[in-house]
Order: sequence, then structure tokens, then C-alpha cells
Amino acid sequence: MGNGKALQKYWRKSLGTKDRREAARRAVHALAEYDRILKKAEALIEKRGRVATKRTSLSPTGIARTTEAYFGQMLAEDEEQRLGGRAYAERSIEWIKRNENPDFALSYPLDSIPEFGIQR
Repeated sequence: MGNGKALQKYWRKSLGTKDRREAARRAVHALAEYDRILKKAEALIEKRGRVATKRTSLSPTGIARTTEAYFGQMLAEDEEQRLGGRAYAERSIEWIKRNENPDFALSYPLDSIPEFGIQR
């Protein structure tokens, strides 16, 4: 953008008026300028090649959030396994056939699994 910054996180531009009609008229030109700037930025990204930066450390807050998200996911999966019943077993079998072993078959009939919950 020619302002000496390597990274421009946001951009805003005043339309220079408080009149709504005039602002609506000027907005068309401002949006066209936005489009031109975005196209130039996309071209720069393609030219440079997008390189993902890897984190080398996490803050204590980041660690806590990651831990909470993982723990929540594990609890949800445990609940689905315990309460899912036959439908959960069917989804699991489909996943195994699709991703691990196309010839997989249960050693017991699927109808022996209760419709909801786990067998006691």
C-alpha cells in the first residue's frame, strides 16, 4: 500500500461525507479501489508462494485452551460411544471399511447391540 508496512492487517477509508446519498455514491468507487488492492495483494501472495509459519511455543493460555478443547472432544467421543448404541456401531464399521479394512466384518451380529446405550 506504499505506507512502509510489511503487513497491513486492516484498511479503512473515510468517504468524506455525512450525507447518506453522497456516501452511497462514493462507496461504489471506494469498493472498486478495495477490489484493485485485494487483487494486487493476491498476486503478491501467488508470486511469493504462501509459506505457513510454524509455532515454536505456546502461551499458558494457549496451552489451557488446547487442553480444554482436547478434553471436551474426548468426553464427547466417550459419550457417543457409550450412548450411541447400534447407530454408533454402524458408523464405526463404515469408517473401518472405508479407511482401514474393506473386508472388515463383526464377529457377532449387529442386531445383538442395543439400539441405544451399551450392553450390560
